[in-house]
Amino acid sequence: MNNSDYMRHLIDSMSSEEEIIEPKAMVLVDETSDDDSEYDYEGRMTKDQISTIRRCLDELDPILQDTDNLPEWVQSKITLATNYIETVKNYMINRNVEHSEEGSDLDHMYSEYKNLP
Repeated sequence: MNNSDYMRHLIDSMSSEEEIIEPKAMVLVDETSDDDSEYDYEGRMTKDQISTIRRCLDELDPILQDTDNLPEWVQSKITLATNYIETVKNYMINRNVEHSEEGSDLDHMYSEYKNLP
């Protein structure tokens, strides 16, 4: 039995009393909503994450020696973490500063962030 014969068989075998269920339309969600509840407690979460970063640094500092030869992936992770943290710090410090028409330092920092590996 080929595909079209099988489909005919399925259609013929359906009784007229069976309910045919129509597919429902997909509902698109507007992710750009101005719902303030989406932004509750990010400050607390960020402070918790900063505490974790501090604990890790406190543990790493005595382990690392100036003469250590670290794998490239470790150097890369430290460089990325440094760049990310500095970018956030600069944003938080400058987020309420008015910017000139020529563009802002934040725009520049964001463009640098987008180009990070």
